[in-house]
Amino acid sequence: MNINYAANEALRPLFNAVDLDKSGKITHNELQKVLTMPGSELQGGSFSERCAKRLVKMFDRNGNGSVDFEEYSALHQYLIQMKAGFESVDTNKSGKVEFNEVTITLSRVGFNFSPQIVQKLFKLFDFQNKGSLDFDGYIELCAFLGLMRAQFIPRDANYSGQAMFTWEQFIQACMEAYM
Repeated sequence: MNINYAANEALRPLFNAVDLDKSGKITHNELQKVLTMPGSELQGGSFSERCAKRLVKMFDRNGNGSVDFEEYSALHQYLIQMKAGFESVDTNKSGKVEFNEVTITLSRVGFNFSPQIVQKLFKLFDFQNKGSLDFDGYIELCAFLGLMRAQFIPRDANYSGQAMFTWEQFIQACMEAYM
């Protein structure tokens, strides 16, 4: 993902503020802090530890369990885009999206699931059982689907929407996306 260099460098003070050991990388706990710090475009949101772990997993290209500044910049850009998408479907500006809004959003980004699957996904990420997803739940849903897609695509040789898995590969793919 190409990111404007100036915009990228504008994130450095936030990144450095939570990189207390000056290792040049941040963990999911540190990510959770930086995303809600004053000065962050995502300020005012809340990100659960579970969500922060999933985001690190998505953007941790070298598999070391943390994100360096470049990975963080890509992650931050992703979240800004996701926030814009979230706000565009949150038609009543409640800070939450309902089932029909999630269905529309998933369809827009190429996830054409049956209503039954969307309902199950919705319930899985409606952590407070209120019939709506807050931004954290929405991000977790999208990250989960992104991680599942990353496991699926290499096994869909013909790009037909069908893949071949052994039972063990399937379980591994699910664990990769869920944990």
